[in-house]
Amino acid sequence: MISLKRKQPPISAERGRVSEDGPKPSPNTLSHWLDPKNRKVRTPIGWVLDPSPSMDAFTEAQLEKAKQMVEEFLKNPLLNRTVMMNVVQIGEPAAATGFSELASFRVPDIARSNSTPLHLALDRMKADFGRLISEIREQGIDRTESVVIITTDGMANGCTQGVLDQSIREFNEQAKRWSVTNLVVGLGESLDENCLKALANTIPPLQMQQLNVEALMPFIKKLVLRASQSSKGQKIEVELPKEIRLME
Repeated sequence: MISLKRKQPPISAERGRVSEDGPKPSPNTLSHWLDPKNRKVRTPIGWVLDPSPSMDAFTEAQLEKAKQMVEEFLKNPLLNRTVMMNVVQIGEPAAATGFSELASFRVPDIARSNSTPLHLALDRMKADFGRLISEIREQGIDRTESVVIITTDGMANGCTQGVLDQSIREFNEQAKRWSVTNLVVGLGESLDENCLKALANTIPPLQMQQLNVEALMPFIKKLVLRASQSSKGQKIEVELPKEIRLME
């Protein structure tokens, strides 16, 4: 689990015993490249980005900083074959890199979208994450705590509320089954708080009114590093920057 703190006692969420049993995604979904010869513990990190018109400039800045972050991680031999990343951008269809080891991962360019079909991005991440974790289990490879980072204002469209609710529910059910924490960051002054709160599973959503990539990306970098050093089910404690607050 992830615990967030400032200088006060950490804020955390209790998680019950989690089983990795359950239905497996369709094998026809090409979601990742898993080298079974590499027996190192894996750290799956998913990231859902919002390139819709209200968010595209900030999302582009996030991707540029992400490239720098990956370049730094590649210099660490303990990370380049253990951390596996997948970036999914909200759009129709959702643009995804698929999971791969950092040694072969390439941060994508922005895939701008005129709409915000969040449900499609969640469905794609769910399929990709599900297949990766199933195969990790089948290969007998251990993994650390797993995280999906979601950065958006939550202003979803392109489907009925019922379809979106179902996608969020199934996304969270899989996260609970496979011990994945959703780190939801609401960006901007105008947010759909109900949507963001529904996406959060073990910790409340976070909020940044000012789109400050210089504050967000070091936080994400630290989170990835701490996750890579954890074991599954271990509490991860990350300090929350003053620019980011918990959504009440």
